[in-house]
This record gives sequence, C-alpha cells and structure tokens, in this order.
Amino acid sequence: SQGTPLYIAVREARERLQGLEHQFPCASWLPLICQHPATIPPSWQDFLEPSPEPAPTTRSPQGNARKALLASVASAVLVTGLRLLGVMQPLELAAFDHMMQLRPPEPPDSRLLIIGIDDEDLRFQRQQEDLGNVSISNRNLAKLLPLIKQYQPRAIGLDVYRDANTPSTYPALIQQLKTNDHLIAICKAGYDKTNPYGIAPPPEIPPDSYRVGFSDFVSDSDQTLRRHLLSMNSQWSDKSLCKATFAFNVELALRYLQPYLDGEQTGVNPAWDDQFKFTLQKSPDALTNVPHGFVQSPDWDIAKTVIPSLQTRSGGYQLIDSRGKQILLNYRASRNLEDIAVQKPLRFFLAHSNPSGSQELKSLIQGKIVLIGVTAKEKGDYHRTPYARNSQDLTPGIVVHAHMLSQLLGAVLDGRPLLWVWSPWIDGIWIAGWSAIAGLLAWAMGRYNRLSQFSWVGWGIAVSITAGVIYGICLGCLVLFAGWLPFVPAVATAMTTMVTILIVTMKPQQRLSKSLFNWSKENETL
Repeated sequence: SQGTPLYIAVREARERLQGLEHQFPCASWLPLICQHPATIPPSWQDFLEPSPEPAPTTRSPQGNARKALLASVASAVLVTGLRLLGVMQPLELAAFDHMMQLRPPEPPDSRLLIIGIDDEDLRFQRQQEDLGNVSISNRNLAKLLPLIKQYQPRAIGLDVYRDANTPSTYPALIQQLKTNDHLIAICKAGYDKTNPYGIAPPPEIPPDSYRVGFSDFVSDSDQTLRRHLLSMNSQWSDKSLCKATFAFNVELALRYLQPYLDGEQTGVNPAWDDQFKFTLQKSPDALTNVPHGFVQSPDWDIAKTVIPSLQTRSGGYQLIDSRGKQILLNYRASRNLEDIAVQKPLRFFLAHSNPSGSQELKSLIQGKIVLIGVTAKEKGDYHRTPYARNSQDLTPGIVVHAHMLSQLLGAVLDGRPLLWVWSPWIDGIWIAGWSAIAGLLAWAMGRYNRLSQFSWVGWGIAVSITAGVIYGICLGCLVLFAGWLPFVPAVATAMTTMVTILIVTMKPQQRLSKSLFNWSKENETL
C-alpha cells in the first residue's frame, strides 16, 4: 500500500514473519511467486480499479423555474400586505420627498404678489403704536387695503386672523371689509383637539358674501404638508366658529376666475363622484398664462378641469383620514419655495402714501392676486414641506397658500398637471410585475452562472441595476408627468425575490463547495 513492488513487499513480509516462527510455526510460509523477467513488477495500486468520478450535481431548470415563480409570488404578496398595513408609508413618503427635491425649477407664478409681514414690519409698527398680539394694526390695514384696491387687483387674500369680539373702529377699514368684493378673509375650522372651536372670520364681513375661506392645512404624521385640502364636510364644522365650506386659496382662485366661470358647473356636487370642478363658459384670454416644467397632457381642456379627491388608500398613503376634498399638493418647484412669486414687506407700502411711484405699484398689483400674510418668525406660522432638508427648514403659511393657489390656477389655465396616483389594483400589478421581472432575471442568472464566487458579484450588480431602473422610471414619471409611482414597494419586492431565489438555488452548490474545501484541508493536514 506504500507503493513498493509486489515481489519486494512479499519478501519483506516473509522476513518479518520469520521472527514469529517460535510462536507460530510456519508463519513465514507464504505462497511462492514465479517472477516473469519481462513483466514490470506490480504494486498495490495496480491491483485497484479506478473509482468512477462522481456525476456532477445538476439543477433542474424546471425545478428552479418553479422556485423562482413561487419566490416571486410570495415576495409580491408579502410586500403588498406590508404596504396595505401601512408599514411602508414612512419610507414611501421619504422617497416622495426626495424625488420632489430633484425636480428642475419652474418659473415663478407672475399672477401672484405676496405682502409679507416680517419681523422688521412688527418692529416698525410697534414704534408707532401698541400692536398687542396682532400682526397688523387696524390703522395700517385701513391704509393698506385702499392702496391695493386703487391699482385694481383681481383678488386680495387677507391671511390674518382678526378678533371677532373687537370690531374695527376705523370707518375706512369697515367699509373695505364690508364692500370690497375682491377681498377674501380667513377663519379656522379647528377640527382638532387642540383647537376644537376654531377662529371666527372678521365680524365686518357679511356671512353670506362668500368672501371667507378656511386656512386649515392637513399635515401627515411627520408634520409635513403634502396634501391640499379644498373643502370640508359639513359635519366637521357643526360646533366650529368657522362655517366656511372652501379653503382660502380655493376662494381666491374662484374670485380670480369669476368672470369666466360657469357657476352651475363649478364647485363640488355629490353627483360628480366626489370631484371638484372648474368649468369656464368662455376662454379667459385676458388672464396670464405661466409656463411649467411638465409634459402637456393631450387630454387637457381649458374649458373643464376635474380635480379628483384622494381616497383612503392613495399612492403611498394607506388608511389616511380622507374626509373633505383632498388632493396632493404639487408645489411649484424651486430651490426656495418662497420664490414662487414677487414678495414685498408691509413697510414697503406703509412708508409713504405712494412709496415707489404709481407705475411700479401698478406693475406689482394690477390684474394679480395679492396675498397678505405673516412671515415673521416670532408668530410661528411656519410649516414643514417635502422640500425641507432639516428640521429648521420651514415655510411660512402664506407661501404655502400661494403654492396651493398657483396649483389650482395652473391646472385650469396652464394645463399644469396635478399630482396623480394609480388605483390600488394598478399598484398591485406594478409591484407584482417587478417581482416577476426580478424572478425571471434571478432564474436566468442561477441557470447560467456556475461559479459561486462570481455569482455573488453578479447578483449584487443585478440587484443594483434593477433598483436603478425602477428609480429612473419613478423619478422620470414624477418630473415629466407628475405621477407618483410606488418606488419603495417595487424595489422591496424585486430585492426580496432575487435574494430569496439566490438563497434557494445557491444553497446546494455552496454546500458542495464547502465540503470540497474541508476535504482538501484534511488531506493537506494528513
């Protein structure tokens, strides 16, 4: 067995057995071997038959295909179930915010002018009188409103709360609040526990004038404003001091479009399947059009704009409170949301009766919607948006109203699309489709890649490419067509499918490789 020729081995064995003759007589009597001189003496290995090589382990393509199919179905069901339970909602909202920030900037809305009451304006007013808790005094408001009206704006939005228990004593202000049909004021519905009764509208405005809109926003659980509340259900305001049906920005949009609206086909009607409509009876040639960065929809019709409401399950939202008429807020993209319109401080208009000349004021105000609101940080009317890059990056409420107003006007006059989502059924098909694609790719790689060391690298590249393709499609759809596609669920189900198939199909090969490695190490030790 050590490789010695047979004849030498027998002779050596006889010599060793000779020493046992005294105990075992005839122990050395071994068979005689007649050696043929022309034959090479055999060794032990020559008498052994070579052992057959083990058949290579093969994987059945049909078996792997079934495993890939089962993995795809299981992954799609698992991810869809987790999504319906709301587990993925925070991730989907975070991905939505990220993609919103990547959209290219759009031109500002030239139909708007913002008069912001900042911290310097508060100090400016306090130097003249006791301002108390209000942001603009009755005296300054009585001076500001006639000045704006003089230059013929299409609408004036007063985003400032006024105390209903202390009506104004300025006759000019009372007259403006009562008779200025272009002036829209605010109230707060107060449907939450912190403010159950809300804030009443200015007492000077007649209750039946339709010149009051609620200022309430709907924020998500992370206090981010991604939705636009158009109107409220009647049961929300039973005990509220604010009885307004439509939002402040909606009333401003209706006032801006009023000469062109078909009143009977505009607004909300239960027969319209929970939709809000803007219907124009004639073309608004005199109104300004603002370009946008989206692909123009071939179905857009300026005569009729239908705004469908969000449902309980819409896009990345699962089981949200969808009462009222809510839509996704399609902010006008820019590096700074406050760049949506020209913005001037209050002191610009209060410094003099004619601060910068009539021509400049005319260009700023005429034919536009003038929004008056608080931007002072000490008042705290700041909100988090999808464009916030940290907890301190907040946007004034009057600017948010400007984006909501611009969204409505853009949808009606410019064909700028609203953000849209698929129905839950189409979302499910999208998720299952990517699970199937990932399963097919994984099955193909498992069939043609035989080297386990290469497969890990190849599978990692395949997963990365698949996720990148899904990301590119979702980002492109949001940037070009304003569509919010399910990015996180699609990536999750694709990765789950590929990893599952990798584990199932590669496990026998890895076990064989490990056994061969251990065998070689043992032989090396011996």
